[in-house]
Amino acid sequence: MKILSFAMAAITGILVSAAQPVLGEPIHLKHAAWESPQAFLVSEVYEPWIADIVAASNGTLEIEIFAGGTLGGTAQQLQNIEGGVSDMGLIVPSQNPGRFALNDIGELPFLWTDTRVSSIAINRLVENGDLNYPGFKVLAAFLTGSYQVHSSRPVRNMDDLNGLRTRVAGPVFGSVAAALGANPVGMLAGQISETISRGGLDATMLDWTILHAFRISEVTPYHLNYGLGGVIVLMGMNQEVYDGLPTEAKAAVDQYSGEGLARRWADAVHEETSNVIKILSETEGHEIIEPSAEEKAEMDLALASVVEEWGGRDAEHAAVLAAFKRELEIVRAEIEANKAQ
Repeated sequence: MKILSFAMAAITGILVSAAQPVLGEPIHLKHAAWESPQAFLVSEVYEPWIADIVAASNGTLEIEIFAGGTLGGTAQQLQNIEGGVSDMGLIVPSQNPGRFALNDIGELPFLWTDTRVSSIAINRLVENGDLNYPGFKVLAAFLTGSYQVHSSRPVRNMDDLNGLRTRVAGPVFGSVAAALGANPVGMLAGQISETISRGGLDATMLDWTILHAFRISEVTPYHLNYGLGGVIVLMGMNQEVYDGLPTEAKAAVDQYSGEGLARRWADAVHEETSNVIKILSETEGHEIIEPSAEEKAEMDLALASVVEEWGGRDAEHAAVLAAFKRELEIVRAEIEANKAQ
């Protein structure tokens, strides 16, 4: 009887061991980044974030960054993560049309200018279930820096915007451009610089941090510093991969995701935005144009209809817009309170 019990225990031990990773061998995950290895998001956000996760995983995780688009560009990231080409990375939900409802709320104009405010607010909408991304494990949600008008000719007010052939990134941005009197033109970011240099386009609506990467600053010396909304991006994982992580590994991912990661992202984007504006303001031939209070009020009034139209589509749009506005105010108040301490 003792021999039988010992044999059964040995067999059970073998089966349990076979179902678990070999002791000392961490799970290897592939993190996809379309940015170059030298890009500020790679060095200031992804690398330290991943290092924190790996250190907290107690030897259960290894995460390797594949930068420079080696595992696909922005448009392929969601499909590649879901298909197992990569395990985790940054996706742009708007590049998957029709997949995620209400995602274009981040593109609404003039509601915010500081991504340190908007990214935390958007992340809270996701955590609260106001925004949903089914089939994909969201680790944190962010907003890019606010889009501005970058032009090959001076743009100081709405009169200058009238008829301006302006690249836009989607339907909401198209409505924004039209409301300002510009002519919206859909185009990939990689095509902007050459099209402007050939005279086929006058301007683009884009985040400050992208100007150098696509050489757009070389053909757009005039920059109207007026916030026009941004694009929601998500850091996330293959859901099945996340679900299958050992307890310690999953706890490490959770510990360094969520609002903490949103703040890390937003701080880096805010700093890079300030750096780009400073560089351009000191570069001969470039002009950062600050609209007057009257000009800003005129643009606010023109764009109010875009926000109202989005929120008026149905009760769900109205509720999410109200929640976003509420979270923006809460985060602004929190930041001001922290400054006062």
